[in-house]
Amino acid sequence: MNIYINNDLSVAECFFSTPKYKPFIGISVGSKPPSLEKAINILKWALKSDSNIIPILIADEIAHINYKGLGYSTGKVINQVTNAKEKQLNVWESAIKHFSNNDKLKFKLTYWNEIVSPTFQLQQNIIREDFSKETELYEAIILLVEVFIKSNGKTVTHKRIVDMSEYVIQELPLLLFGMELENNKYQMMLYPTYYSSEMLNMIAKIRRKSIFSDLITKLIAIEQTNFNKIIQMIVSDNDVNKHSLN
Repeated sequence: MNIYINNDLSVAECFFSTPKYKPFIGISVGSKPPSLEKAINILKWALKSDSNIIPILIADEIAHINYKGLGYSTGKVINQVTNAKEKQLNVWESAIKHFSNNDKLKFKLTYWNEIVSPTFQLQQNIIREDFSKETELYEAIILLVEVFIKSNGKTVTHKRIVDMSEYVIQELPLLLFGMELENNKYQMMLYPTYYSSEMLNMIAKIRRKSIFSDLITKLIAIEQTNFNKIIQMIVSDNDVNKHSLN
């Protein structure tokens, strides 16, 4: 579902009228950060939730996969990820400062390694195994990765596609089922973006199409859970950045 961020918070009240889903904000390191004003509005929106803690997940560690796949050297990969991460942190830390002390305490900057639990890793392994068999999931992922590679002006090769597919494999459990942090389950992802993401379109297909039912059954067998709700928060409809795999 797409939401266009503005100053009207009444939409948020509809989403958070039930405490069933705890929200978290998912930040792609490789994407352009929103303006400070937009970030503040997103945090105001999230505060309509009854959740005591609202994680702001910075997907830093897996960003290395994309930069490496695009052909950057090891040193440049580290620099690119570090710089991109700092840009995101600067915006979100500045936005948090605009709130009262009580509200500030509700936001928790969170990093990728904090959410990678044994369950999460088992689900990644199932997805990786399915991908290796070149099933329908394989086809869905490589089509997505091809779009990303082309949008960044790089040559599409089989090796590059396979290498960069690992990003999708590692992130899929998060997008499908949400995340766990400090024994709390968060299953409403607020995703700031400049355009509707191809990744989330693929997630919708995986959830709905019967050809993926066996995969979903295997993933849920590890931990009985519900699907994650994903809300794409469109921060601008005209300032379009390069495609991100998120």
